[in-house]
Amino acid sequence: MGTVAVRIVNGYKSFAGRRTPVLQGVDLDIATGEFLVVLGSSGSGKSTLLRIVAGLDHLDRGAIDWPDSDDDTRPHTGVVFQQPFLMPWLTVRENIAFGGRFAVHRERFDTAYADELLDRFGLSSLGGYYPEQLSGGQAQRIAVIRAVAVRPRLLLLDEPFSALDPATRGDLQSWLADLARDLGFTTVLVTHDIDEALRLGDRIALFGRGGTVRQQWQIGDLEDGHRDGLRTDILAHYRDSSLSTT
Repeated sequence: MGTVAVRIVNGYKSFAGRRTPVLQGVDLDIATGEFLVVLGSSGSGKSTLLRIVAGLDHLDRGAIDWPDSDDDTRPHTGVVFQQPFLMPWLTVRENIAFGGRFAVHRERFDTAYADELLDRFGLSSLGGYYPEQLSGGQAQRIAVIRAVAVRPRLLLLDEPFSALDPATRGDLQSWLADLARDLGFTTVLVTHDIDEALRLGDRIALFGRGGTVRQQWQIGDLEDGHRDGLRTDILAHYRDSSLSTT
């Protein structure tokens, strides 16, 4: 992970009607192949940042660069939201294949690869199911596979497990960690869950109110005892960043 996939320099974003900026002076590098968790409470700007990285919104001021891209443009990107947004009239396989219909994905989508992903991650038995026949956890797994099936170099996830029960959420966190490690793309996950951040991230960037990066922690391969101590430190900073507006 010696190269930088995404670089945000002095990122600023505001919305009409808000007294304070959503993002203010954000400087953040995301390394190629890294699993970065953007942690923060509601209103800290973390989802706005993700939308900007995805190309669904833009900075008012500042810059976003792609140093690891040959032409300095956004690498091929997959996005997963809080809801799976599966089309109810399509089967699981058809939902996954739907991403390949868009011109930006067409050359990268391969049905055999999509079927391989379903099989590799234990979902092939669901291929003929319709969304109404899936559990919440199954539907969100399919949403992730749909994003991955177009072979992204960058995968962005906006609190994809927040609506699930704790047991299902834990299972999916382990599944996502395996998927990201096995397929090796750069991953950015937005969450407000400290335990999820510690479980998944190579690095955690804590956003506070006012849209600034308040603190960062390198996680790596910390042992459980060290993670417990780090959780206490993160929680203290999290509380402070949630209350502070400066």
